[in-house]
This record gives sequence, structure tokens and C-alpha cells, in this order.
Amino acid sequence: MGKFGTIDPIVSEMETADATNLSASTLRRMHARGEGPPRLRLSRRRVGYRLRDIERWLKTRAEEASGLCSPGQSLQRDEGGR
Repeated sequence: MGKFGTIDPIVSEMETADATNLSASTLRRMHARGEGPPRLRLSRRRVGYRLRDIERWLKTRAEEASGLCSPGQSLQRDEGGR
């Protein structure tokens, strides 16, 4: 482990679009509506997504689609008890 500990990888908007099978413009529309995985503003013109946030968001969507939980809820609590 380095001096900064374990770093959670940040991926680009295009990599997130590929991983979620959504277009970058759909991700931007979802963000404007307060939906989709949380994103980070990396610079004035660039955003990124934490890999763990994408994975958590995809898992929640799969749970919702299977009827295991209500929209906006997850069967598993977030890290830190949130």
C-alpha cells in the first residue's frame, strides 16, 4: 500500500458509458435529473466516476429490476453505514 492508501479508481465518462451500456449523453441527462451514478468534476470540462460508485449503482439497478427492493433503496447498506 502506498503513502495514500488504497486509491479508488476514477474512470472517464466514456468508460462509464461503456461499462453501463448507456451513452455519455444519457449519463449527462440522468445526472441533471439527479439519477445515475454519482460523478466527480475533475476540471471545468471533464467529469469522472468512481469505479465503486458505478458498481454500487449497477447492483442497485439490478435489484430494482428483479423486484427485490424499491427504487432508490438497496438490499446492502453503503460503506460507512450510510
